[in-house]
Amino acid sequence: MRTLLVEKHPELSPFPRFRLVNTRSTEIFRRMGIAAEITGNAFPREFGRIRFRDTLHDGDFATAAMVGVNAPIPENPVIGVATSQDRLEPTLLAAADAPVRFGVELLDLAEEPEDVMAHVVDHRHGGGTRARARYVLAADGANSTVRQRLGIDTTGPGAMAAVTTVVFDADLHTWCAGQPAGVYFTAHGSFLPLYPEGGRAWLAPTPEDPDRADWADLVSRALGPGAAVRADVLRVLHWVMNARSSPNASDTAGSCWPAIPLTRSPSSAAWA
Repeated sequence: MRTLLVEKHPELSPFPRFRLVNTRSTEIFRRMGIAAEITGNAFPREFGRIRFRDTLHDGDFATAAMVGVNAPIPENPVIGVATSQDRLEPTLLAAADAPVRFGVELLDLAEEPEDVMAHVVDHRHGGGTRARARYVLAADGANSTVRQRLGIDTTGPGAMAAVTTVVFDADLHTWCAGQPAGVYFTAHGSFLPLYPEGGRAWLAPTPEDPDRADWADLVSRALGPGAAVRADVLRVLHWVMNARSSPNASDTAGSCWPAIPLTRSPSSAAWA
């Protein structure tokens, strides 16, 4: 079946986002022949753990393994991995055997008796076009254009929190090397190692005036009193945590969006 995928953003996001490729996803990637590459780019198995601390340089007051990542589970012959989405997506894109058009946005969608008609616009080259297909698969998150055009409502509290992700470099080897983890939850935000070769991210509530924030100072203070580490800030992203779901699961593929739809929201749609 021929397919076409459109993505309104000009490129893959440079931000890390999720932490976990679960065992079911690893099964699918193994069938695609890319599981070994994904595992090779991911963290070692000992990073499949969550740690809870008052500050990053304190000891753990609790810890938990990521199921199916820290160790195998009886129900599955494969094991998941801890990785960052910006490290995973280039591998998936390279494995795609269908056209992927970046900078192309879905504007409208209409159901017809035998198929679906979509109106898209190419922001890179200008001009709009129409695409006809038997099916449309919406992978465009909590603010789904497809869902809105089809009149599919959602329920739930909606926006729950404004959050900022700060990608930074800092020498945290002393506090983390002996006790690796995929996520460190602290009283001053969450810290994530990004890649096996280095890099960190800090997730915390967005301050009242983010445009004037000294992000390097905020990250350094979040590390804890006496840390004496200066963060080198590389990128900053503000996003909103949403919790919404479709009341009719048959209307959409993936009818619940409880996790972390970003302000730069997923915006892909595929035609077949």
